[in-house]
Amino acid sequence: MTQRGFTLLETVVALGVTSSVVLVIAGAVLHATHASAQLARRDELTDDALSVLSDLRVATAYDAAALARLAGRTYVSTVVRDGRTLTVAVDVTRGDAGAPVVASATVTDATGATATESEPLDVAAPAPGSPVEQPSP
Repeated sequence: MTQRGFTLLETVVALGVTSSVVLVIAGAVLHATHASAQLARRDELTDDALSVLSDLRVATAYDAAALARLAGRTYVSTVVRDGRTLTVAVDVTRGDAGAPVVASATVTDATGATATESEPLDVAAPAPGSPVEQPSP
């Protein structure tokens, strides 16, 4: 007469294999969640950097002389935006004569995540009737 069922050794091996598979899946899900959160944080920082550059462009009222005075300087400040403390470093450079004034904004949050964006600042002001807010004269 044969007995039905699993031996203790077969049960332990099956549980070990199942546990290993579950741990690998859990690790993959945790890694994907972490990567997704980092990507979202980086997107927010990129948006913040672009916002800083836009604010700088509007603050200078698209004035080439004002932009030229900023060239060659670096500005660092700490701001709180949407409950997040950010360190913002803006480096304004100008190449050879006739080259555009370019600003690079680097935004770093409390976790150490960083995003850097660069844009030329001496562009023409928005056209009349543009949805972009016109600078005050």
